[in-house]
Amino acid sequence: MLAAEAAFGPLTDESRTGPIVLEEYERNLKKSWVWDELHQIRNFRPSFEKWGLYGGTLWSGIDTLILRGKAPFTLKHGPPDYAHLKPANQWYRAVA
Repeated sequence: MLAAEAAFGPLTDESRTGPIVLEEYERNLKKSWVWDELHQIRNFRPSFEKWGLYGGTLWSGIDTLILRGKAPFTLKHGPPDYAHLKPANQWYRAVA
């Protein structure tokens, strides 16, 4: 909804020229409840990448239940998800 609301104004502005920039989107996202919830769980996935199953489970439990997402640091993600993808022709396709 936030993206749609941010896009509505520029898309309906007939006097606009050039590319559409959704500056309002990020500002509204940071003011919303969504930003607060995402900030609280920001270390969940990176903890599993960094410390594996047991360490990630331990840290995620501590961060979620005790610290309530207020850890004074943010863990970094590894490579982006798309970096793990292969072209479709490299995958085995089972024929039913």
